[in-house]
Amino acid sequence: MLPDNLPPKNNSALDFLIKSNTEKENIFLTNYKEVMAKYIADGNPSQDTLNNYFGRIDAYLTWCGLNRINPLHIGEEHIVLYRDYLRQEGSKASTIYANLISLKKFYHVAQKFHFIQDNPVADVKSPRDPDASIIKFPYLTAGKLEYLLHIVPTDSEKTLRDKVIIVFMALEGLRTVEIHRMNQGDINFGQQSIFIHGKGKNGIIYPRSDTFKLLQHYLQMKDKSILAQYADAKDIPVFTSTSHNKYGSRIDRRNIRRAIDNWLKEAGLKEPGKSAHMLRHTCATLLYKETKDLKVVQETLRHSSINMSGKYAHLMEREENRYTKNIPIELE
Repeated sequence: MLPDNLPPKNNSALDFLIKSNTEKENIFLTNYKEVMAKYIADGNPSQDTLNNYFGRIDAYLTWCGLNRINPLHIGEEHIVLYRDYLRQEGSKASTIYANLISLKKFYHVAQKFHFIQDNPVADVKSPRDPDASIIKFPYLTAGKLEYLLHIVPTDSEKTLRDKVIIVFMALEGLRTVEIHRMNQGDINFGQQSIFIHGKGKNGIIYPRSDTFKLLQHYLQMKDKSILAQYADAKDIPVFTSTSHNKYGSRIDRRNIRRAIDNWLKEAGLKEPGKSAHMLRHTCATLLYKETKDLKVVQETLRHSSINMSGKYAHLMEREENRYTKNIPIELE
């Protein structure tokens, strides 16, 4: 039975139920955007996210029309043909992957309305399977991140500095190079915003209030003699060395990574492959898990393309669905 809370435009739920299958399919295809919007990002997606999904799906529906294919009467072989068409047109593997993710969501909604029994995109991979890289990228769960932050004290300039660095990477998504480049002149205390000197491009972030408060606490604890080392106060680095011979100088990326590695070891979380950059993965993964919005992840991590953010969606989908639960075997 069709969900009664999602009737197509200008059709009551009862009218829709008594229409022929062909009529229902046409109504669904005409109004799919209104319906899909209720299934993306828990029904509250950003417009950019919707545009990304709908642009890819519209292109697919156009391809179906040109090839006289009913998109609701297809099998996996048709999706394979479309994937090969995209590849022949010169689409990158990451673009094909993003298209398949969009189509998978489209057919997931079609399944909800009983137009199809199986999702034809379920087993179709992009030319370069993204699973290989996803398996390798590590992140901390929310519980492990909380534990890591809990064990880092705030009673000295060095430990407070390290905690602020971890927070900015794990909760605000900064890179080590962006930590390294941050100046006190980049901070707008009135707006609680920070200008970030990025890897490829610059931008402004708006940290959480507790992140900003911790940053202010760290700046207040620092020795004010550092100011005398710089002719322009705007160029004073935020994160500085606490070693005796380099005190007050800008902390380099090697020592940022070393500080994070030491705290990961202290927390018992240091493993092969788990390093400073894992904190940025942690931010992206936990953020997508809470918002289900790729555009939010893209903007927070300042990815140049939303395709780069898609791997976090794929990881969460695999973790949450745990597909092997569908194997009809009972262990207990």
